[in-house]
Amino acid sequence: MGKTSVVEPQKSFIFWGWVFAIVVLLGGGVGGVVLWRRAQAVAQTIRSSIKANPTEPIVATKSPEPSSPPVESPASGEPSAFPKTPLPGQPQTRGALAKEIIQRIVRANLSQLRLCYEREWRRQPTLAGRVVVRFTIGPDGRVLSSDVQSSTLGNADVETCVVKQVGRLAFPPPKDRGNVMVVYPFVFSR
Repeated sequence: MGKTSVVEPQKSFIFWGWVFAIVVLLGGGVGGVVLWRRAQAVAQTIRSSIKANPTEPIVATKSPEPSSPPVESPASGEPSAFPKTPLPGQPQTRGALAKEIIQRIVRANLSQLRLCYEREWRRQPTLAGRVVVRFTIGPDGRVLSSDVQSSTLGNADVETCVVKQVGRLAFPPPKDRGNVMVVYPFVFSR
């Protein structure tokens, strides 16, 4: 059974206002989206409780974690599901930097790639495809160049954004202090 507590409406709104401010200031990310959606649901419950019984205290019950993100109604014209985080494929590498290290760095930065896709996905809900990015890691671990090798996505804005984000990645210096050539596929879908 979940914990139950009595919450005064004004204090709860102030608390969730601060949660929202912190999420916005920290930049959100995937955890921020989940936290924001949870805050929205709690605020909606509080608003409806206040409208129904404005003088009674609100009883909050801890609910189980949702198994999937909320689904928008088709009547609103919004997409019916949220886009997934891009799925990175197996990279092809040539040079003295282990493929596993490259994968770890790319996977740690998938949220930036997801933002590239999400912006355009909101305008074009059927947007999906594969973008293969070719990039070169220099002797100091910085990306020297990056470009789209091939794409089935058909959206130049997403492709350009993904290339820029890959260009900002920082890797450890290769063992031989030479360049490392990488070809990395990303699959974007909803």
